[in-house]
Formats: sequence, structure tokens, C-alpha cells
Amino acid sequence: ESVAPRPSVFIGMQTLEGKTLVVVDVAAGSAAPYHLAGSDVPDGVFVRLGATTRAADREEVRELLLDGENKTYDEIFERGAEPAAREEIDALCETIRSHAAAGGAARQVGVAQLVGWGLLRRDGEALLPSVAFRLFARGDLRFSRTQCALFKGAQKVDFLRRLELEGTLVEQLQGALAFVEQALPPGARIRGARREDVYEIPMEAVRELVCNALMHRSYLSPGFVQVAVYADRFEVTSPGTLCRGVSREDMLCGVSHLRNRIVADLFRKMGFVEGWGSGLRRVFDSCREAGLPPPRVEILDSAVRVSVMRPSLTVFEERVHGSGKAPPHRDWHAEAAASAAAAGAAEGPLVAREPPPRFGLIPWYRAFSTSGCSSSLTM
Repeated sequence: ESVAPRPSVFIGMQTLEGKTLVVVDVAAGSAAPYHLAGSDVPDGVFVRLGATTRAADREEVRELLLDGENKTYDEIFERGAEPAAREEIDALCETIRSHAAAGGAARQVGVAQLVGWGLLRRDGEALLPSVAFRLFARGDLRFSRTQCALFKGAQKVDFLRRLELEGTLVEQLQGALAFVEQALPPGARIRGARREDVYEIPMEAVRELVCNALMHRSYLSPGFVQVAVYADRFEVTSPGTLCRGVSREDMLCGVSHLRNRIVADLFRKMGFVEGWGSGLRRVFDSCREAGLPPPRVEILDSAVRVSVMRPSLTVFEERVHGSGKAPPHRDWHAEAAASAAAAGAAEGPLVAREPPPRFGLIPWYRAFSTSGCSSSLTM
């Protein structure tokens, strides 16, 4: 009686190791958010994070209200949003067609498909944009940005390079991947007459983590996706806690509750994800195949963070060239300094609205001492 609306509670008895236990099962209801009786929403709404219970913030309450209506934020048509322009619609359709699988339904995308997928809604002669349309066609949401950074050491202190990506989700995805490729330049493995690039951290894992962050983050939370490369690890931080009813163990097992249904569906249509909740599992598999420790998954108070440890130079060179066949040790620091001098790298932050494919960034290699990597295989 102290909770409103009244939840469904089931009380039963269970015998365990000769002892009788009273089991109270509170079923997940559809009338969220539940709150303390006598208190108004949002003041009486609390959320559980691990072993901690805290008052929900306004963004979480709004998301719970949408969840109670079986809606996600990206499906909403917000008041005051400008109707979709023909140029925006054509550009988005071309983006979808260029990434969609050959022969797939998304190859014939037009206004009718965008309306059917929930990206647009007809209002007389006008076409109103959903939040998802704005994410893919405009990038005008306040917190829809991706911050990328390369740090000198293992702490968030000394920047070697910063990049803040605005624009559409596809632009942010492509920009973040290009940034990481520059920050983690590959080694070269020769197979016959062909050269094969080998990265310290498999690019499949990088792509999956960045895609998942853009796809599952809370666009109501006041924060940005952060993609960071440290001396000892690669790290992606996604704003927003886990969705209601999903635990850390569920996430690791591939159980998925879509926070942004249209965003996830369009990422699947464009071939960026498979849509089976297997992305994080593939990250673990690709790291294992590369000889890396399992990624570390952290559920923070207002974000989810996944870290992948970088290998030492010796381990990486042996992986590239084969055990016992590594070339003489290379002075990565000297190479980075020479490369930076040749490129005339600019200091300070770099902001890109429509970034070119490689951003003109220098191949950093490792612009820090190899001693910073000595503990890279420990979690």
C-alpha cells in the first residue's frame, strides 16, 4: 500500500536445505513509473543500481513514463521540431541505400518507407520528423555528440589529441572509427604477395562497441558518448544506465532491451549490427581470438563503460609476425615524434561537423613510453 500504482506481489513458501523460506516475488509491471504513495512523480521514484537505491533523476523518470506507454524516446515526435525538408529526406534515403545490403528492402527506401519505419509522420502536406529522423538526418539533439580522445598515459589527464564529433549518427560512427584507426595504427602481416593489417585491438570489437554505444545510449541523459584510447586500454562510455529489467549478467548473455527501437532497427537495416543481441558476445570472442583479456564491463551510476586492454609491444609484434619471428624492436616513441613533426600536427581540440574520411590526423603509433604498457594484461 505504500507504492502507487499498486504492484503485483506474489508470496509463497520454499524449502531450501531443510529450512522454510518466505519468497516474495514482485512482478515487473507495465504502469511505470511506480512511486511512493503520497509523493508525486518524480519525487517519489527510486531506481536500483546493483546494491544501491537512489532517487531517479528527471531524465530517468521521463524514460520510465515512456516505457510505461511502451514507447522509446526515438519514436517521439517532439513539439516545435521543424518539418522535414526534401533535401534532408533525400540525403537520409541515399545514406540508407549506400549502406544497405544488396537486394535488401532498405535499398528501395523512400518517403513511404520512412513513414512506415516511424521516422516521419504525415501532417497534411508536411512531414514531421521523429527523434530518430533527427538523429540520422540532422544531428541537432543537444546531447547527440561523440567525444574522442587519445591520452598519453593510463589516466584522463594528458591529451595527445581530442576530437568532438557532431552531425548524424552515421557521421559520428564513421568519424569515431577513423579516429581509433589513427590512434591504434596497424602492424603489417605479409601473406604471400599480400599485405594484411593487424590492429592491437580487433577493429570488429571497436566497431561493435561504438555501434552499441550510439544505439543503446540514453539521448535524454546529459552526456556524450566517449571513445578513449589510453596507454593501456581502449574504452567506450555510453550515457545512461541499463534499461529497466536488464542486469549486467543479462547484458553479457545477450539479453537486449532496446532503448532506441528505431535507431536499432535502422542500424540493422544498414548492416552495422545484426540485431540478435550478439554484439557484446562478438566483442568478447574477437578479443579472445586476438589473445586479449576479457573486456571489463562497468555499470556506473549514470553510464555503461566497456574497456579492452591493449597488449604490450612484444605481445603485439609476436601476434603480427608470429612467435619467435618478431623484427628488431622499433622505437615507437621516436617514430611518433618524427611523424608528428612531418605532419605539422596542430595542438588543441579539433571539432568536425562533416569530417573527412581520415581527418588529416597523423599516425600516432604510441606517443608515450613503452613502460606504460607493462601492466596491460592485468585487469
